Amino acid sequence: LNLTIEAIKYPYYSNTYDYSHFLWFDLTQSDFIVALIAGFTSFLQALVSLLAMSRKERQSKYFTLIISPAIIIWWSLSLPSGIGLYWTINSTFIALQIFFAYYYYSKLAIKKFGNSNDY
Repeated sequence: LNLTIEAIKYPYYSNTYDYSHFLWFDLTQSDFIVALIAGFTSFLQALVSLLAMSRKERQSKYFTLIISPAIIIWWSLSLPSGIGLYWTINSTFIALQIFFAYYYYSKLAIKKFGNSNDY
């Protein structure tokens, strides 16, 4: 991870200087908007993952729902925005994957085994 951060933070030494800009921001500098988007998508990922858990499991995971996005925002502000962009894409992909898998497979399970009151 240190080499990745160094390569993003100092593109002059890693031949990535020509590609250090994406959309409106510089990947080598921290960006407040990217940090907020990364925190929001991390929150959505945690929220969607709660859908796939039973009621008992959900109660113990609410702390993670709040603290995880706060840590992602803080780290995104401290590190280059390329890391925040990575977390944004990763969280979005995982949230979509959990959402579609949960709804698709829960319908198949209800068809096969019937309705359960655990969820």
